[in-house]
Amino acid sequence: MKKIKNQSCLWEMFSVTGLTRIERKANRNWHSFFVLLIIFFALFSVPWAQAIAASVTLEFETQGLSLKSGTVVKVIPKKIKETTRADISIAYNADITPHAVLMLRRPGIEIVTLKDVAFDQVKADSIVKLNFTTKFIDQSLKQSNTVVLRMANGSVYKIGDVVESKTSITFSYEQLQKGRE
Repeated sequence: MKKIKNQSCLWEMFSVTGLTRIERKANRNWHSFFVLLIIFFALFSVPWAQAIAASVTLEFETQGLSLKSGTVVKVIPKKIKETTRADISIAYNADITPHAVLMLRRPGIEIVTLKDVAFDQVKADSIVKLNFTTKFIDQSLKQSNTVVLRMANGSVYKIGDVVESKTSITFSYEQLQKGRE
């Protein structure tokens, strides 16, 4: 080993080399930490994510709702399976009270009505046991009931907390399960 006369030169040489190695190791450690952090959130945060219930008001017979986007769209009253962006609309049936009846506006949507089950009680894990149907159900939407819809792509939504007025209906809806795109 050569003897260096200038001590400061030795210190600079040591500090540059030593810090560089330490910095490289620290950078590798931080990189590994962030990769593990991203993987952790990707694996464990998604199942715990809660969908937020939204509320919407639809006019009887003339407005529909796209459940995926939450967009209220104009619909043609007599055309049930029209090519529109609406998944559902609300019909007015004067023979029953309350008068609001849920209309399915796209093919492949399945429905089940849970009588006397509050909106907040229906969770994603409870949909496995339900018996869905594609048949039209001519029964009114009631405050005490919750309706569960399964779309053709596998997405599942719940509808409830219904409040009916003379010309419209206000209700809450929430996605319980995502479907394939």
